[in-house]
Amino acid sequence: FVEGRSFPITYVRKLLDLGETYPVQKDTPVEQIMEHFSKKGVDYKTEWTEWYEKVCLASTLNLQNWSTADFQYIVEDGKVFEYSVVDGKVVLGAAMPDVSAKALQEKDKVALQNYGRPYTEAGKPSGTYIQKPLEPKIGPGGYLPWPPADA
Repeated sequence: FVEGRSFPITYVRKLLDLGETYPVQKDTPVEQIMEHFSKKGVDYKTEWTEWYEKVCLASTLNLQNWSTADFQYIVEDGKVFEYSVVDGKVVLGAAMPDVSAKALQEKDKVALQNYGRPYTEAGKPSGTYIQKPLEPKIGPGGYLPWPPADA
């Protein structure tokens, strides 16, 4: 979701709707292209910001499998604070100078990693790994040409 490297489909469609080409060379900076089309009424920054907030951040928040209620504090600039969430935004509360940011982040790291792949009691990733996978087979019982030659 990096600004200047991600191009929302809404932005691309608006560029295409202009019906205008731009002479791109191997060394043409993308910022130059964005500036050109901004002068034509299609602003990259506006389109990217809307896409980032409505699609990227919203989907991340809607699909996360943890809750803000799972956490007691927030760390900002190396300092620990109580916090609340108001209208989907974090609001800093009282500073907690007696709480170690490093210890808190280590605790949260363990809590968050438990939401994904399983870990052993020693904190090491568990699961399976196929050390000698089967070789791909071409022909019956394996990969066949597509579409099938006899179809």
